[in-house]
Amino acid sequence: MEIRNAAQRLTVDNADLSGSSFQNANLAGCTYGNCDQSRSNFENITLRGSTLRNVDLTNVEILDCNLSGMKIDGVLIANALDAFRRRINPPP
Repeated sequence: MEIRNAAQRLTVDNADLSGSSFQNANLAGCTYGNCDQSRSNFENITLRGSTLRNVDLTNVEILDCNLSGMKIDGVLIANALDAFRRRINPPP
């Protein structure tokens, strides 16, 4: 099934959309619950202001991302990474 040049709301329940591709799609304000997105690739995605709760991030790799203001359990990640980098590579 292809959906092109459409502007409509979808409700998807108990569906297998594995292998699907979303390109140039506005998914702002969507709700995802009990979804398996393992082995998925996200590139040029905006998650600004999103909340991830009870999410399995096992073996997730985050590369080349803007982490400004990102928190995990209330800890600013940029600050935590700076502290970690200073500890493993202290200034001379």
